[in-house]
Amino acid sequence: MTLIYQEKELLLDCDLCGEKEGQKITVFAFSASQKTAINCSCGCQKAVLEPGAGQTCRLHIPCVFCDQEHTLVFDRRKLWEEELLTLSCPETGCELGWWGDAEHTVKARDEQEKQQNANDRAYFTNPVYIFEALNHLHDLHEEKRLFCCCGNQDIQMDLYQDRLELRCDQCGCINHISVEKEEDWQRLTEVRAIELGESGEVQTDPKQFRQPYRLK
Repeated sequence: MTLIYQEKELLLDCDLCGEKEGQKITVFAFSASQKTAINCSCGCQKAVLEPGAGQTCRLHIPCVFCDQEHTLVFDRRKLWEEELLTLSCPETGCELGWWGDAEHTVKARDEQEKQQNANDRAYFTNPVYIFEALNHLHDLHEEKRLFCCCGNQDIQMDLYQDRLELRCDQCGCINHISVEKEEDWQRLTEVRAIELGESGEVQTDPKQFRQPYRLK
């Protein structure tokens, strides 16, 4: 006789706050005719679990990798018997999260983070400054202090080994910020607003038109 654990954990990234935390789900809470919303502690809905045809369950997850919602179908009994199930994006194969016993989902998350940190150290010239710079640019974006000379405020950001690329999809303007050395990072922290320019030059604090911040 197989023992069915009466509590499982769904561990997913939150699109809103970025936290990777697990939510407990009991077999009693998941009734045969009721949808179960899985919410982050910040209030953002991360997934929906609902009954499927026959003895199946459907798990609806918004994907951070391909910007689509995926519907993963599982055998109802297997969902509650398995110690760990890896939830992956069907398009990219990237891991979205895990379902299973809490000790196993947490272990899987920790192993993924260790591997990601190792990959970052191997790829980026200086991963600490790269990610600190990215965080600073995200803050400017949230405060509407990162924009293009064409007026577009929806600026895309891509990571490279030694720099960040800022791109405006509205006019095609592309600029780069070098983040190889500590002085690069320190200089960027002093920037309170950024305006992309067609010539590869941006203005810092553009409302006051101070000395331009030249991108390499």
